[in-house]
Amino acid sequence: MLDLLWFLLPVAAFSGWWAATKQQSSKRSGISLGTEYYQGLNYLLNEQPDKAMDVFVRMMDVSPETVELHLALGNIFRKRGEVDRAIMLHQNLIARPALPAQQRELALLELAQDYLAAGLLDRAERLFLELKQSRAHCEQALRSLIDVYQFEKDWAKAGETARQYEKISGRKQSTRIAHFYCEMAEQAFLKGDKGQGGKLVKKALLTDPVCVRANMVLAADELRSRRFKQAISSYMNVLDQDSAFVGEILPSVVKCYEALGHERNIPSMLDDIIGKYRPETGALLISRLFARFGVRQNAEQALQRFLLDYPSVQTLASYINVIEGELTPRILDNIKNALAQIVSEGAAYRCEECGFSGKVLHWQCPSCKTWGAIKPI
Repeated sequence: MLDLLWFLLPVAAFSGWWAATKQQSSKRSGISLGTEYYQGLNYLLNEQPDKAMDVFVRMMDVSPETVELHLALGNIFRKRGEVDRAIMLHQNLIARPALPAQQRELALLELAQDYLAAGLLDRAERLFLELKQSRAHCEQALRSLIDVYQFEKDWAKAGETARQYEKISGRKQSTRIAHFYCEMAEQAFLKGDKGQGGKLVKKALLTDPVCVRANMVLAADELRSRRFKQAISSYMNVLDQDSAFVGEILPSVVKCYEALGHERNIPSMLDDIIGKYRPETGALLISRLFARFGVRQNAEQALQRFLLDYPSVQTLASYINVIEGELTPRILDNIKNALAQIVSEGAAYRCEECGFSGKVLHWQCPSCKTWGAIKPI
């Protein structure tokens, strides 16, 4: 509300100047214009900005001098969720035949954003496609078209547009495009078109070699098709890309081993994962799997290794549960060292406004810029 009031102050001043100019140029009495202007000021002073805005908008004719103000008002309407009012304002601008081409494009861009906010995707798409031909607004139009196609789940058009945007803007879109391929691959696999699904997964990996999702999509289809060995291979490829996903893939890998009747090989598989990938996550799951398949000693050793390499409260709690009261001097030393590292690495201060945390006291939060909001934890 305060933002709108502050915005309307210059609007009110401009409207008064505009009314006076109109009065002099047209040699009219000025009674109605003056009355309307003071009515708007009265609404403003009584903190009724919506009514004040309506008055000031009525007072201003569309001209090259007022276009930017109309655009700004429409933008405020849209951001406040009053999309219908924004659409009417921008449509009124575009309907002016004398509007300069540059200002018309600005109005078209705002109207397209209005349509997008209102969920009128076909209208938004049509305007953004028109603006794509504009040198000044091509980049913005392409960026918004990607949003349109994502809303419509038209992943092929989204990918094609993202490539155009990458070429125009110089901003890499490989991660986003790879996910579009993954969306199409999932649809193809669900329809039973494994050939097309496989091709799309390959395209995703060619676009972004570290796209974890591509291998997970492929592995999930192989699991559904009971091709367990291939599924295991694809899931292990995920760990080659990012070992942080170990907790995501292990339950499915275990299912594959069980389906193949290779349960006895699961502990050695877990040992291989720990030795090769040294994952920072999944400690609790790995220890539970060790315990589930009857290798309690391995569970303790796995947690101990995680505790030494990546100490966390969760890992420490799991470790204490596994040792079941066997507090030998070595185990106590492990717990003490882990606690000391957790304390030393943890944040000492946190912002009460945005949650920013750190080890140094800042009087102004580096994240939200609020003064005096950071407190000791």
